[in-house]
Amino acid sequence: MTTLKRAVSAVVPDTVLSLWQILGRLFGRRRRRLIAHPILGAVIALSETVSLLTIIRLLLLLVEDDNRADLTWGPLNASLSFGGLAGVAAVSLLITLLARVAEARVSARNQAFALRQARSLVIDTWFAADWEQLHASRLGHLQQLLGLNAQQAVVPVQLLGVASVSLISLAVYLVIVVISAPTIALLFAVVAVGSAAMLKPLRRSSKGLARTQAAMLGELQLNATSYVNLNRELHVFGVEAAAAEHLKDLSVMTADSYARLKFIQRLLPNIYQQVLLGAVVAVVIVGRILDVDAVQFGTAAILAVRSLSYIQQLNSSTQIYIETRPFLEDLLESVSENRKLRRPRGDAVLDAVHTISLDSLGYRYPSGTQALQGIDIELSAGDWLGIIGPSGGGKTTLANILAGLLSPTAGTMGINGRPAEAYSAQSWTAQLGLLSQEPVLLAATIEENIAFHRPATLEQVRIAAARAGIDREIEVLAEGYDTLVGEGHASLSGGQRQRLALARALLASPTCLILDEPTSALDAANEALVERSLREISSESIVIVVSHREALLRRCNRFLVLEQGRVVAQGGATDVDLAARMATTTM
Repeated sequence: MTTLKRAVSAVVPDTVLSLWQILGRLFGRRRRRLIAHPILGAVIALSETVSLLTIIRLLLLLVEDDNRADLTWGPLNASLSFGGLAGVAAVSLLITLLARVAEARVSARNQAFALRQARSLVIDTWFAADWEQLHASRLGHLQQLLGLNAQQAVVPVQLLGVASVSLISLAVYLVIVVISAPTIALLFAVVAVGSAAMLKPLRRSSKGLARTQAAMLGELQLNATSYVNLNRELHVFGVEAAAAEHLKDLSVMTADSYARLKFIQRLLPNIYQQVLLGAVVAVVIVGRILDVDAVQFGTAAILAVRSLSYIQQLNSSTQIYIETRPFLEDLLESVSENRKLRRPRGDAVLDAVHTISLDSLGYRYPSGTQALQGIDIELSAGDWLGIIGPSGGGKTTLANILAGLLSPTAGTMGINGRPAEAYSAQSWTAQLGLLSQEPVLLAATIEENIAFHRPATLEQVRIAAARAGIDREIEVLAEGYDTLVGEGHASLSGGQRQRLALARALLASPTCLILDEPTSALDAANEALVERSLREISSESIVIVVSHREALLRRCNRFLVLEQGRVVAQGGATDVDLAARMATTTM
């Protein structure tokens, strides 16, 4: 297969090969939609050629003051009157117009399909990948892929449409010129080969500059995204001017790279145009010297001039594709990587979590850092486990493993006596709830935020809100559960956001609930509200609490003390000397 690929690469130009591969990835089994482009291109090329040839003969009849013209093209011979020629020209022009309208419509539909497909590929593979793999991805990369990168998916379709018309037309013109004026055809062939060889270094430079531009633009966007998320910190530390300067420096570098790329892209088509105009002048000179037949000479000259516009279009479209190709390759590479980031899962159905067991469990990050080692614990329905210890001790990592977000790199995790990976992801998440330190709200209504893309009636949402102790505060709002919250909408207090997130977690009555520092960012009054709401949790649920707040930890009947990824104590409050540890433990 590798040898075959090398052989194909040696014969087929890199731009053509990459275009075919990208279109194949975007259209898949629907690649047959693309057949319409060369079919319509052939119709346009042939009908336009007929119209050009008849127009040439009409002009010659005017010059010669004759009423009939003998047409000879290879084995085809015909004799038409002036009116007959005019009729053929009119019909062929009408066919060309209709074919171009059809081609424009097909091109627009296929461009829209390519754009939808590019975004669908990104969305499907990103959301199908495991959190364990995605949480380390670059900030804002998904937004970049769905925005700038996916938008470039229309360019290959545009190039295919232009290339179908241009290349077929040029091929037809070449055949006619070879038949009618072989000497002139040879001259154009020499010019084409020579100009291609001369401009090859510029094309190679254009591809390199396009990749550099794509990388720099991506860096600029990702830095801008990180500054948006760090806006508060930038103002607190008074470094907003320095951050702005850094972003402007990146902008200047990106603009300089863009200028170099556009210079090459502007230069290449113009050089081609001038070379071909020079070839037309040479055609005139050669025709004069060789005393070429007027019909042959006129046909070759007009077709050569018409070819200029097609070559210009083809060059411009190719340069645009070269510029956008790195964005598409980045998108498709990300899609391929995300498809690999899916852990194998079983198909067993988890009805409810009754027991959780960790046996010699350990976790090592891809960087090599050992986060957890030798964790052993058994939890049963109704247990509240408090995980405490100093910052960096492995508490959040353990919580993420218990939530099924991370897979242990050593030891095992069992649910109801079976390995955790034996259960389907859907049935496991149906039994799981999570309340984190800083919950993020969707830019949607309160009802949609609590339902969180799960099928739920308004009554079920109201019950969840009541269990979280926020129902009365929602009902006094002018729009009630239809109130828009999240980015760009009505703002809620920290305590309200936390209880809204708790309602989200309690909606499905989870049998395993993980609380990861849920009250650390709240004042005493809001902490008390959240703590009171936690009383609504079923007495049969297993609750894991990662916290350093005594009010929340008082509800726990089991404790696990982690230091540097190891268990240094576990048991009841007395066994771990909870009061002393609360006095010295930090987040």
